[in-house]
Amino acid sequence: MVADETRRTSSAKVVEVVLVGAGERSRAWLETIGRAARLRLVATVVRHGDPLVDGVPVYRELDEAVSTHPSAAFAIALPPRAGLDAALRLQALGRVGVVEAPLHDALCDADLGGGGGRMRVAHGWATLPARKLVEKLVGRLGGGSMSVEVSGLPESDHGDPMEVLIHALALVRSLSPGAAVVAARQAPGAIFVDLRAGAWTIELKCWSYGQRLAVHLDGEREAADWAWRDGRETLAVGNRTPVPSRFVPDGAARALAQMVTGDGDSLRDAAEVLGLARNVEQQLAEGLAPGGRRLRQSAAIAERRPDDILAVLGLQGDLPSAEEFPRVETPQLPAEPLELWAFRAGLKPVVFLTVEPAEVDRILACFGQVHCERRERRVSVSAQDRWDDRRNQGEERVELYLSHDATLARRAAHLQSEVDPSDAIRELGELVGYPSCCVAAFAEQDDRANNSLNRYYSWRRTMARHRDDTTAWPWQLNNLFTVVAPFYPCTYRCEHALDWSSKALEEMSRQYPAESRALGAVLSRPVLYFDHDHQIALHGRWDSDGAVYDGVSVPAPATGRFAALVRLIATGRRLYLEDALLRVESDSGTSVSLGRTDPALGFVAPFG
Repeated sequence: MVADETRRTSSAKVVEVVLVGAGERSRAWLETIGRAARLRLVATVVRHGDPLVDGVPVYRELDEAVSTHPSAAFAIALPPRAGLDAALRLQALGRVGVVEAPLHDALCDADLGGGGGRMRVAHGWATLPARKLVEKLVGRLGGGSMSVEVSGLPESDHGDPMEVLIHALALVRSLSPGAAVVAARQAPGAIFVDLRAGAWTIELKCWSYGQRLAVHLDGEREAADWAWRDGRETLAVGNRTPVPSRFVPDGAARALAQMVTGDGDSLRDAAEVLGLARNVEQQLAEGLAPGGRRLRQSAAIAERRPDDILAVLGLQGDLPSAEEFPRVETPQLPAEPLELWAFRAGLKPVVFLTVEPAEVDRILACFGQVHCERRERRVSVSAQDRWDDRRNQGEERVELYLSHDATLARRAAHLQSEVDPSDAIRELGELVGYPSCCVAAFAEQDDRANNSLNRYYSWRRTMARHRDDTTAWPWQLNNLFTVVAPFYPCTYRCEHALDWSSKALEEMSRQYPAESRALGAVLSRPVLYFDHDHQIALHGRWDSDGAVYDGVSVPAPATGRFAALVRLIATGRRLYLEDALLRVESDSGTSVSLGRTDPALGFVAPFG
């Protein structure tokens, strides 16, 4: 509810609000609360870190705020699992509030029978003012075809595929209760879903980028168009315009207005939406793409609150004290670049390397008599091993394109440095000799700059294509901190990628047998992976559903609270990463657990 509308009804009751969370959405909601005449912030709940705003009480636990403010409504802006837990708690206590969407799909199995609370879910497209008119129109027309096209999120111009899908499905469910998924397919940055509801056939198109909504109804007697873009909403029915172009409250304002009006989707409604999303994912051979928002949020938390490592990694709980965990175990590698061995094995027509200027002569000497194309550039690499596409910022580097065939080297240099490499990714993949299946999978990603996210994509594809295989992954494809195969495999079980890596390693072992064995010993261990900067090798083996180990190590010295997390895991002998918990068991049978606020962060890579 925006300021202008609320001030016209200033005589109405003011709703006291407790804001829960400290992230990007919390800050947007805080600004909206400050503008709204009928909302008054009385407290915040921030588990760790500094208060969001001065002058109001700050609680570290939700229950403290609940007991201290018995008549307040709660605005919950938390990750999916933590948000669900808070919403269910408040629902059971009979409280009023709104929770950020999407919620974790454990809601589908939750008991929503009691409590009497009035929790609403921020499904932002379904709260647009004209939605009720369109809903009635759908009922009056009786049947036909419906096209729903959504770009981005109601409160953002970019969203992960699952987020965009859930907000879009919430709108479809609102317009056509009982809609069922018929088919679904996925493309880079997009999801397409066919549904049916009674006499209506529905085509849903979800785009990760942009911020707009367009709904077209084609009934037997007349057609209608409903649209929202740049803050303006329109509705046209035949030759009539029941809703001429007008500005409407923004997504944050509409979300918070639900605490005043009681409109919007309930937790039960949200459970139905999540059920539809499950059905969509079942139709997709590889599940939904992971998307990068969780990693971006993790990096933002790390920048604001570097000591809050649990929030950075989507965890919550207590950690032991530890200043550092210096046990570092990295393989002793030859001085030559690893790509040399693939080149000598005949796997790579062209070698593409990015090196420091002082290293150019040494690297060239390793390859002997080859043609070299050289390009100067700058490189900026941020947290999570994310590379900035801009070539004129960061530290000085040199790109080397090496080949026995000068034409191939020049072609690779042209495609990589003089045009958009994304447009030529398949040709580049062929020039550098990568397996075509891995190149195709990489090309389908909508984000390839964050190397941590690239590994999440490989993990997700592995889990989707090999659901029933619980054996260990081949260690030759372990690219989490040392890259043997300089590409991202389509899956960590890909036979073509394994053959490629094995041949390169065989070539290396001819000259460096001891180093090859040491490399294999280090890479053949399960890894608890959150991102490039936060990963823990477990010295043991994978055992169908968890890791059994007798020690841990990290690729670089762990300090601060991350060292405390590493030390906690080092006390155990079995590790399980479950949907709701990170659980560590000792030899004596005692168990220590950390809650997962966002199960989208973190996975165990069962290399062995």
